[in-house]
Amino acid sequence: MARLNAGSIIDYNEYGESCGMKYKSFILFFSALIFLLINGCINTERIQPTTPSDTSAPSHLATVVADSIFSGPDTYEYDDNYYNSSYIAVNGSSQRHAAHQSCDEDWIQFYASAGTQYTIETYGLGYNADTYLMLSYPTTTIIYSDNDGGSEPYASKIVFVPSTSGDYYINAVMYYCTSGEGTDFYVRVTSP
Repeated sequence: MARLNAGSIIDYNEYGESCGMKYKSFILFFSALIFLLINGCINTERIQPTTPSDTSAPSHLATVVADSIFSGPDTYEYDDNYYNSSYIAVNGSSQRHAAHQSCDEDWIQFYASAGTQYTIETYGLGYNADTYLMLSYPTTTIIYSDNDGGSEPYASKIVFVPSTSGDYYINAVMYYCTSGEGTDFYVRVTSP
């Protein structure tokens, strides 16, 4: 019968079957995760709760890990141009987006009434996100833009009062064209 030895990659039981690999991988993964958390390698200050309306801190480690390493296409892909933009309701639910490829563009559409103030902002940024917002009307003509004017570091915010009612388009991008893990963010449109 083989014994599990420290540092061995694969061990065998008394029947010659491979064993121990999945347990060692499991222990190695969580040991590395705990090391990163203890040594500040994962920025938990920028990790947001699972849902935008929940203001309490994440209640368990699985939530912290899931929110801090979000990557891949978001649920609104393929919104990489204004004619495939997702729709967001004013004072409705926030949308969670992510830069799944370099220089990814997330286009979002909403209806605005003339003479009413609107606030468009990003928040709840992942550890590798730095958003840049552009507001266009009627389609791709940029009328406002912002970088880092939001309420948290690297978040963006536009406050405007349209002179014309109609569909407006938000283009949210990563300022340095970063992509992958930690480039997720929330977008909301509000009006008093």
